[in-house]
Amino acid sequence: MLKNTNITFTGFAKMPNETSLPNDSSLNKEECLLLLASNSLSGDELISLLAARAKKIIHFLLIDNREMNEYLQQRIVGTDFLIPTSSFYESMEVLKNEKKTPCIVYCLSGGRSAQCLNIMNDMGFITVCNLQQGLYTYKGEFVSG
Repeated sequence: MLKNTNITFTGFAKMPNETSLPNDSSLNKEECLLLLASNSLSGDELISLLAARAKKIIHFLLIDNREMNEYLQQRIVGTDFLIPTSSFYESMEVLKNEKKTPCIVYCLSGGRSAQCLNIMNDMGFITVCNLQQGLYTYKGEFVSG
C-alpha cells in the first residue's frame, strides 16, 4: 500500500487499458524460466517475456519502483503494481502472498529497482529480476495516465 500525504493508494493491478503487448515472442516456457532465473534482464528480454505472458506461456508480476508522479507520466504496458521505493516496506503488504511468483522490478535507470530486488530477496521472494538500465533502454510500449 502506498501512503502519500492523506491519500492511500493500493496496487495498481492489471489496468484494463494496458493489454497491448508485443506478439513476436518466440520464447517457450523453459526459455522464459531461464530468463527469470537471472537477476537482471535487458529491455529486449522483458519485451519477449511480456509477449510470452500475453500468450499465457509464463506468469510473473511486473513492478514499477518509481514514484507516483513518474508512474502517471509513463510506465511499461503490462505493469501490475506500483511499489515506490519511498514507501517500499509499507507497500509490500500487497505482495505478501506472492513470494513464489516471479517478479520483475524496474525504475528509470535500474538503481532503485536493484535496491528493491535485494530487499525482496531478503524478504523471501524466490525469483526477482531487475530491468537493467531501467526505462532508459527499454524499447517496448508505454502507457501514461
